[in-house]
Amino acid sequence: MAATGKRHSVYYTEFVSRLEAGLSTQAQRRTVDTLGEDIENVRQAWRWAVTQGDEEALQKSFKGLFRFYMLQSWFQEGEAIFGRASAQVGEVVSDEINHILLLNGLLARQGVFCENLARYDQARVLLEKSLVCFRALGALDEIAFALSKLGILTRNQGDQEAARTCFQESLEICQRLGDLGGTANALNNLGSVHYQWGDYDLAQKQHQAGLVLYREIGDQQGASRCLMNLGNIAYRLGRYEEAQRFHQDSLTICRAIHDLWGIAACLNNLGNALNELGESLEAKHLYEESLTIKRELGHREGMASSLDNLGIVAARLKQYAEAQRLRQASLALRREIGYPWGIANSLNGLGDLACTLGQYPSAWSHYREALKTALEIRAILLVEAALVGIAELLVKEGQRERALHALALILDRPAQDKELQDRADQLFTELRAGLPSEAVNSIREKARRQTLEEVATEWLTGST
Repeated sequence: MAATGKRHSVYYTEFVSRLEAGLSTQAQRRTVDTLGEDIENVRQAWRWAVTQGDEEALQKSFKGLFRFYMLQSWFQEGEAIFGRASAQVGEVVSDEINHILLLNGLLARQGVFCENLARYDQARVLLEKSLVCFRALGALDEIAFALSKLGILTRNQGDQEAARTCFQESLEICQRLGDLGGTANALNNLGSVHYQWGDYDLAQKQHQAGLVLYREIGDQQGASRCLMNLGNIAYRLGRYEEAQRFHQDSLTICRAIHDLWGIAACLNNLGNALNELGESLEAKHLYEESLTIKRELGHREGMASSLDNLGIVAARLKQYAEAQRLRQASLALRREIGYPWGIANSLNGLGDLACTLGQYPSAWSHYREALKTALEIRAILLVEAALVGIAELLVKEGQRERALHALALILDRPAQDKELQDRADQLFTELRAGLPSEAVNSIREKARRQTLEEVATEWLTGST
């Protein structure tokens, strides 16, 4: 019986090993289908190898199995099986290099699954531990892998500069190794940092460069991520039909390779574009479909995003109580997982709702907290959103010149978000109509001498 289990395990772990390369090439879709057809045998073989401590079998198959699980978005099962494997291998005391590399390779990939499940603290421990080991052994490919994943985690926790450092080092290693897939991944990730900093030109160039490389090697999932990010840039710049096309192209790829996380993300992003194109009911349907998938995957930040977007639709339909309920639910989830960018975004949305409903003390509270959080993570877009909300509150309180000052800061900068810029421009135009041109010019000149961060900090300290 033991011999049969051994033969079965060896056969199917080698089967995964043979297919590994195809999971990142032109054969990606076919390889996913081939592995999927035999996944029960693969699971059984993996369990046997873990139970028996067959490190050779695990070493052959763990990278391919991880890649397959990520393509399928099986985060919960992936964390469980890699967690059991790392625990089993970790019980063996050995200084043998292959053993150490296997153990830390398993830990790093368990950390990636934890990150996707928004278990950020656990993910950080696992990724940082494995990175230290990889550096000590000079395992460049694994160093680049761990840096890439640690950068994503760090970005989600709000430290964009640390994330950029991780992605940049990963890029340099991958370029040195001639790893086109790793290079594309690092470029795409660097683009995401510059996107959050509002440097859309550089972000676009990096996403496009990543897209070219992904297409060259045939990695469809990677290409879909670049298309998604290019769509997000188009959306921020107000090019909603272009954004729709990018997200539709990405969705087509994700459906073809059965990438559930990608499908959910594309549905959410398509909803954003359609909402701005006046198709709020269709957007609502897409958000609901996206939310259902994310719940099945256990992807909590994705769930929070869909809830937030459903709140935006509800507000546009003047269903304000429902909008507040949805955005409060999103905020609670984002606080629970510790996602500062999302927290600030939800707070700004709740501030807008409170302002619309005449709940001004509540609006002030939301905007101030959003401003503080956004400043801490250098999320300039969210700083601007909070300042526009504060300007609207100041108008309601009769403080027109202070409101103009806040708006001038935004209007004299490159646009971070077309909708937000239009909102600021409309309010500024309305306010300046009641003031002498000399006063307006003086306000704009004062704004040009200050940075957005300086004024936002002044608002928080109450010195403006």
